[in-house]
Formats: sequence, structure tokens, C-alpha cells
Amino acid sequence: VTTTQILFIQTAMAHSSANAVQITSITPSAILAGSPDTTLTINGTNFTNAATVTWNGNLISSNFVSATQLTAVVP
Repeated sequence: VTTTQILFIQTAMAHSSANAVQITSITPSAILAGSPDTTLTINGTNFTNAATVTWNGNLISSNFVSATQLTAVVP
């Protein structure tokens, strides 16, 4: 399963095309089911410190690095 198939990022920012969150890359690009906790690096644009990351419908621990990068731990 690739990370882009099951990852959702939400911010508290007003929804407009000018401020829309865009993901440009996710590393690693795949995680094997049953793997130990894995940290994702999510690169993109318009992230805020209010961003949340949802994995398979569950909110997961995430960290705002900058407006262009988040990290998140997949349990």
C-alpha cells in the first residue's frame, strides 16, 4: 500500500484555491503492513501549525516543521 493512498492532511486554514494544501512528496513512499512505527516526511505547500494528519481514518501524531513540511508517525 502506498502512503498516498491512505493519507489525509487537514488544516484549519480557510478553504480557497489560493491557500489549498498541496502534497508534493511523501517519504517513504510505501510501508509494509506490520512494520514498526515509521516516521513520514510530508512535503508540500500551505501547511500550518494547526495541520492534522489522518492515517486509515485515525488521527496520528504529527509535527509541523514548516509551511512546506510536516512529519507524522505511522503506528
